[in-house]
Amino acid sequence: MNALASPLAALPDVLPGIAAAAVRHDRDASFPHDSFAALHQAGLLALTVPAALGGGGGGLRLTAQVVEWVGAACPATALVLAMQYLKHATLARSPAWPAALREQVQHDAVAKRGADQRVAGGA
Repeated sequence: MNALASPLAALPDVLPGIAAAAVRHDRDASFPHDSFAALHQAGLLALTVPAALGGGGGGLRLTAQVVEWVGAACPATALVLAMQYLKHATLARSPAWPAALREQVQHDAVAKRGADQRVAGGA
């Protein structure tokens, strides 16, 4: 799914799997790679990446809704997702990073698996 079309439309399909996995991840103290894979498939990891770079271009209101819904299913997943959203939103407005590096990080969030890609053990 493309995050630009309707980011919230994909959530009802992915939330049950995220909620079911939350119990296992809490018990095993494991990172929810599967939840992030589902969010990536739904086009939601790059929600705050600028639309010009293939992301959703989502603002704070939409992002907060997604984090709220994901948080009801799995607070740990929502925490990492919120950190990713905030980082990409900040990155898009920050002149501190060289433009080429900033765009590469944002592109990777769209094309790859975002936060999940950068965690040890991520697929």
